[in-house]
Amino acid sequence: MMNRKRLLIGIAFLLLLFISLGSLFFYKNREAVNESDVTFAITTDEGKEIQLHMWHSPYDDRLYLFLPSCAPARSDARITAAGLHLVSYDGGPRGLSVTSPDLSEGEHTVSAGGSSFPFTILCSSEVASLYVTTDSGSLTYIEEKKGNSETGLYTMIGEDGKCIGEGTLAGLKSRGNATFLEDKKPYQMTVVDEIDLFGGDVPVENYILLANRQDQSLLRNKILYDLAMECELPFTPRSRYVDLYINAEYRGSYLLCEKAEVAKNRVPIKASGKDTQPGFFASLEYPDRLEEADEEHGYTAGGQALIIKNPKKLSDTQMSYIIGRFEEIENALADDTLLERNVDWDSFAGKYLMEEFSKNLDAMYSSQNFYCEAQGAKGGTLHEPGRLYAGPVWDYDKTLGNPLIEHNRPVNFQEPWGIYAASAQKNANWWHDLMGNAFFQGKVRAFLEQTFNGSAEKMIESGLDDLKTMLRASASLDYIRWDPFEHAKYEEPFVFDADYEREVETIRSFMAERLHFLDKVLYGQVRYAELPLDPQGGELGPKTLPALEGYPLREPRDPKMEGKKFDHWVRSDTGEPVDLEEPYDGVPFTLVAVYRDE
Repeated sequence: MMNRKRLLIGIAFLLLLFISLGSLFFYKNREAVNESDVTFAITTDEGKEIQLHMWHSPYDDRLYLFLPSCAPARSDARITAAGLHLVSYDGGPRGLSVTSPDLSEGEHTVSAGGSSFPFTILCSSEVASLYVTTDSGSLTYIEEKKGNSETGLYTMIGEDGKCIGEGTLAGLKSRGNATFLEDKKPYQMTVVDEIDLFGGDVPVENYILLANRQDQSLLRNKILYDLAMECELPFTPRSRYVDLYINAEYRGSYLLCEKAEVAKNRVPIKASGKDTQPGFFASLEYPDRLEEADEEHGYTAGGQALIIKNPKKLSDTQMSYIIGRFEEIENALADDTLLERNVDWDSFAGKYLMEEFSKNLDAMYSSQNFYCEAQGAKGGTLHEPGRLYAGPVWDYDKTLGNPLIEHNRPVNFQEPWGIYAASAQKNANWWHDLMGNAFFQGKVRAFLEQTFNGSAEKMIESGLDDLKTMLRASASLDYIRWDPFEHAKYEEPFVFDADYEREVETIRSFMAERLHFLDKVLYGQVRYAELPLDPQGGELGPKTLPALEGYPLREPRDPKMEGKKFDHWVRSDTGEPVDLEEPYDGVPFTLVAVYRDE
């Protein structure tokens, strides 16, 4: 009797517990959940699991799921929600998970708990994907201040679904100068165990993830790195595109690059802190950035600002030696001679052409790298200074006619004509002075004829199309994620194909016209002049107009004057209206603005 009573009590307790848990489960699944609670887990052929979250767009108030290149063909996927929430996909049955869902592009709905989430699936293609998990599960600390670093894990998967590499991160940190201030930030990724993520056998430790936020094409850095690689400029960084996911959130299209630095498999110079004439790695920089620099820095006698990245903790003697190597060039130019000994002028010629061809905004101001071998390197005597090189190339987002460069600057950077890198600039006259030297001009012309022209033409004719085709799908996802043309701001419809194609063709046209211009000017085939523009009190950024004898004048920008409307330009020497279709006769004159009442 007693055993029966205990059994009935036990059954009643279990029944009550079942009812309580069932009620809790029932009511919990009527609670609203957040879209971040829903996880899409995709398993590759090699058993690697990729976890993804939906992203809520502030631009159109919609949810998106951005799938990497390896995902669309995978049926091995699972959808879950945090806690004990049941999930349903596209109106299917509810369960603790949904397996093998249809992840085709288009409109879908996932329900979890008491919430339903209509969302759009977009698929990338032809690029690898990089997955980073920070130890905190957040980017807050990393993006709070440049240099803040956090450890974590990474996995990189190719477009074919095969794992390229995975491991532990010694650190992920934000980087950049102006680019750090953007919402889509660039990062440096340092791996614990060196690895080659470019498909080769040259492992490196530090990788840079360029956001290309200031380049609507996402192509300019890659175009010029590939061009420099084709021209065999020393230690040009290898690069490849990746779709970046951090803590399961899609972050956009990034260019994964080797870092421009002294390292075993990068710039392998002897940068000792003991040698009086050490090998070194230095960069030209804006003077106002020197105060914030962690590295040693100083100025040449000519006023050029320098950051010495290696070696660290220089003695006064070492600093004087490094500054002196740059002053040797300045002094040689002042005497109209060049030191052929211990300077690699071929690397200087190649670097100059990269800056001039791209019309790089920072051509002599920032991210301009130089490195030098240690004293007595390559069989030299102990008293012979090391050889000085220009490079590696770096940072080309503000180039190739980038429309985001401000129009109020004194130079029209969207105009493919005009000498810029070799123009006279305050405390940045190296290329200008070098190009005034017959010896260096000969080096530049030889490099242009024998190497650069062919490589640039190849990029214009086929290389740009190859890059565009490869990146198109990845770029379309990035456009949704970051709205680079700010359709939301101006309440314009989003049309990726038209915007992207227009941007790519802007680059192609700029490169073709730029190469034509440089061929004419650097070979000395035609006379080149910068004609002054007089806006007559109006507002006008560029104050000169590039002109080639025998060719029609370029179209200047219209000046602006309050209460007036620009009408036309007249010649200062004759007072006659300027006919932009007439070939320039080689006679210098000023273009004077004429206005009419609004």
